[in-house]
Amino acid sequence: MKIERFQVRKRSAWNTLFTSGISEENPHLYTRLLFMNAIMYVVGLVVLFFVMFHFGYTENYILGGFDAFVLALIIFLNIHLRIRKSIKLIGHLSAVGMIFFYVVFIPVTQNEHMSFVWVFFAPLFIILLNGWKVGLVYLLILYSIIFPMAYMNIGVWDNGDWSSTSAYRFIIGLILGALVAILIDVTQNLSNQRQQRSHEKEVLYLDELKRLSMTDGLTGLYNRHYFNRVFKDKIKALSDHEQYLAFFIVDIDFFKAYNDSYGHQAGDLAIQKIATVIREYVQRENDVVFRLGGEEFGGLIETRKPQETVEWLSLLVEEVSHLNILHAPNVDLPCLTISGGVSYMKVTHDTDMNTLYKRADDALYQAKHNGRNQFVVYGEKSKS
Repeated sequence: MKIERFQVRKRSAWNTLFTSGISEENPHLYTRLLFMNAIMYVVGLVVLFFVMFHFGYTENYILGGFDAFVLALIIFLNIHLRIRKSIKLIGHLSAVGMIFFYVVFIPVTQNEHMSFVWVFFAPLFIILLNGWKVGLVYLLILYSIIFPMAYMNIGVWDNGDWSSTSAYRFIIGLILGALVAILIDVTQNLSNQRQQRSHEKEVLYLDELKRLSMTDGLTGLYNRHYFNRVFKDKIKALSDHEQYLAFFIVDIDFFKAYNDSYGHQAGDLAIQKIATVIREYVQRENDVVFRLGGEEFGGLIETRKPQETVEWLSLLVEEVSHLNILHAPNVDLPCLTISGGVSYMKVTHDTDMNTLYKRADDALYQAKHNGRNQFVVYGEKSKS
């Protein structure tokens, strides 16, 4: 049988006392855990009282010894729960212990001084500790033993006052108790499921908000805001390694003319197609591609061989040209093309984002000045 386990979290001393540092990710099991802990402490205190009561006042050492055994069992279960952190296992052990307790308790006490009142707590405890399906199995085992016992001892128990009416009341009361416990567990489960669904929707909503804050709505690429954040993260991660960080900026050539000729809807579609080409071309796990704004894209590339990397990036011009997106009639280019600028630096703690960005932007300007549809590299020794 698969045992439910939960992650330990930091909690206050009081919270740890009642939850054993167990996660709240499953509300139904967590509620059952709270109930289980409460029952252990409350019943433990009650049984401790009866141990002292029977040994010190009634001198009924049989009941006192039995209560002492039950107290030891409760302490064992509590310790076991904290070590194994298994709610289901403790639920099974508790149910078996309760069945054994009541099977011995009922014939020993024989309803003297209304002692059977404690039996009516059995359905609530067993079902809420194990869930109604498993708990009902344990109750059927218990009832199959004590119901015939109650009927067979008419005129014997309670100093002979145990009548057929007493037996029927006892049986009906326990059946009703089981039904109430089942209704409580089912209602609680439905409530927890609704809470869980609400929590899952909230998590999805927050994830979507996080995604929207990091990505561009049109292309799905990361946005400029995320670029500022991820650059700092990469500097921290790579500063102690022999790594270079290359940054490129890509701009669609004469895009305003294309937009004016074919409209913004066609312009958005062209941007999406070119963004897809860039994303599929620059797709290594540690490389990140952005839409910096309008028709401008960028990317951060981790590399140990910067010269080979910039040569590889320059081929991106051909990839975009292969889309064969017809350019505006008044532009002296057969199709949409891109110009790009690349800069790279060896990563240190002092690597500056603004410097890397400006150098790539200067290289992009040079690419446009040289006739567009090309990449220009701004090397570390180049002049701005």
